[in-house]
Amino acid sequence: MFALSIVLLLSGLLTTAICLPMVYEKVPMNSYFGMRTKHTFRSNESWVHLNEIGGMLFSLLGFPLMLGGSIGFFLSEQYLAMLGTVTAVVALVSIAFAVYLFVRYSGRYTERNTQVARQN
Repeated sequence: MFALSIVLLLSGLLTTAICLPMVYEKVPMNSYFGMRTKHTFRSNESWVHLNEIGGMLFSLLGFPLMLGGSIGFFLSEQYLAMLGTVTAVVALVSIAFAVYLFVRYSGRYTERNTQVARQN
């Protein structure tokens, strides 16, 4: 009965925990872990800054999962399937929104730094 709630709660905690090294600038430039886009690989400064922003955005994705898991502990078994569906939809919309925000921010960050470099 509570298996779905436990899985949602642990998934949210894991999602948030995986993003924390990026937020605290502990991930060096690599091709395996982090926000890997053409904008992040432009310089070490871009990598650090954009990974920090991306880590913040994507760490927030764990909260809908944790909320859904927490709510599941108080619902009867007949509502757990609905809770799982609602939580999945909210999580997918959150992921899409986070990707959109990151791509938009990284493009503007790169544009701004390119303009500053041209002025100097």
